[in-house]
Amino acid sequence: MDSSALCYMAEYYVKMGKKVYFLCSPSLWSMLKKISPMKDVEYVGNDYSYDHKCYNSVWKVYAHLKNIKFETIIGINNCESRIHYLISYLIASEKWGVIEGLSESHRLLRYKKQFIKRCYTKILWGDRSRFQLRWLEQLLQELKIDGYKAESSFMKPCVDIQIANKTYITIAVDSANPVRRWPAQNYIELISKLLDNYEDDIYLIGTNIDPDLKSQLASKLHSERERIKDLVGKTSLEEWIEIIRVSRYLIGVDSGSIHVAAAVGTLAFCMTGVWSGHKCMPYDVEYVTPGTKLPICIYRQDTDVDSMPCYDCGFYREYGYGDAECLEQCKNGRPCLCLSKITPDDVMNAIHHARETGVIK
Repeated sequence: MDSSALCYMAEYYVKMGKKVYFLCSPSLWSMLKKISPMKDVEYVGNDYSYDHKCYNSVWKVYAHLKNIKFETIIGINNCESRIHYLISYLIASEKWGVIEGLSESHRLLRYKKQFIKRCYTKILWGDRSRFQLRWLEQLLQELKIDGYKAESSFMKPCVDIQIANKTYITIAVDSANPVRRWPAQNYIELISKLLDNYEDDIYLIGTNIDPDLKSQLASKLHSERERIKDLVGKTSLEEWIEIIRVSRYLIGVDSGSIHVAAAVGTLAFCMTGVWSGHKCMPYDVEYVTPGTKLPICIYRQDTDVDSMPCYDCGFYREYGYGDAECLEQCKNGRPCLCLSKITPDDVMNAIHHARETGVIK
């Protein structure tokens, strides 16, 4: 989502003759190199676990960088405390932070804000009701980096794959967090509707699958084995990207699959919650790069999502914060209401409209 700005920034400093280091996860680095060669940029590996108590990777990175006196360190969109610790220990003339906005009214976050202020010399506070790429556009302006306008990123083909001649739809069935998974029964109902209404095959993709969905899909996969292809956990990163590229369109929740679809020019229908406000969806760019396509967001239709008391709940590290029913559901490992209230008919209506208006060829 942010890769066009990140690559532009790195290339700008390289052209100025600066030595540039880039710290991110291995998967993000692989993605960035498919968008830009990132020539003369030194990658500093980082493979953080989701266990926020684990600091081993922080100290490994620190050991690699501790003897370097940096001119500038830039921390992008970091609510991750380990990054703040790392940056506070490293030596630099100035330290920039692009940080998700913290409410002064929340006591815990107020203390966190004071800690963050001590880690950086300059901070750009992000508004989570504003598309995140726009934060980075503002950052580049503050850094006096000229010429960048918020734009979608294009990812070139990276591997040849053998795909059947028949057209297909991809459905991304995974999510790293159970509260951000669409209910299994909704997927089953949607798949049945797609098979009944259209001739396209269906490819299921992702790294893993919810056990409940897998068990419910078993009979469907058996009865419709000629039209449903289960590729979950069976592809490489490059194959996953190209399968999305060739598909007629993709359906999924707010996840990496949606952003990859945008970067390879495949229309994506995104079942969108508001746990992150609007920092990730919908896309807000000044320029749509050739070969890319902006996702279509599908929100629950029974209320105005922007006025819900739990809007932007994910910022508090507690999904459902602000809505007692949703909070209880999330604590029990069930999806957020703003996601589970999106119906299969809502998705089908969005697809029908896209077909009728020629968005889907």
